[in-house]
Amino acid sequence: MRPLLYEFTATVFSFGRRKAAYDRLAELCEAETGEKVLDVGCGTGYLTRRLKAAVGPGGAVTGVDPSRPMLEYAVRHVPTCYFQEASAQALPFAEGSFDLVASSLAIHHVPPGQQPEAFRELRRVLRPGGRVVIMELHGSSHGHAVDDLPGQLEAAGFTVTDDAPIQRRLRCVRAQAV
Repeated sequence: MRPLLYEFTATVFSFGRRKAAYDRLAELCEAETGEKVLDVGCGTGYLTRRLKAAVGPGGAVTGVDPSRPMLEYAVRHVPTCYFQEASAQALPFAEGSFDLVASSLAIHHVPPGQQPEAFRELRRVLRPGGRVVIMELHGSSHGHAVDDLPGQLEAAGFTVTDDAPIQRRLRCVRAQAV
């Protein structure tokens, strides 16, 4: 999908609640000044820019996405962050590189058979005690929900600390690396 079409579609299908959902997600990430953050499936950088505001000039936010057009849009609109082409299943970062990994509406795009690998990658790039925060569709009626998100995180080496709705169709699962 083209970035401008994606932005339009995301705005329309959120019924005007996109900003509120992402502002709430950024709060739930609890990013702190100076932290290193990874936004997996960053798309156009909508969450990335909110995370950068939280970590301040002393922190760093990197966004990864498999779509080059999305990344090119993000680079133009969020010049204070780093962007790299990559999938959740093969993150090009050293073990323990980040304090926080966030992902918004991206994991359901990973084929179900590859999701366990993606969760292991999220765990690998987090420092011990690091956090992961994932916003995904709530329920399976949408055809894109991630099966047993808390269970998959636990199987990958996380302790789930919270699983709650953000809005009617969105949920947020937070976990800590064991």
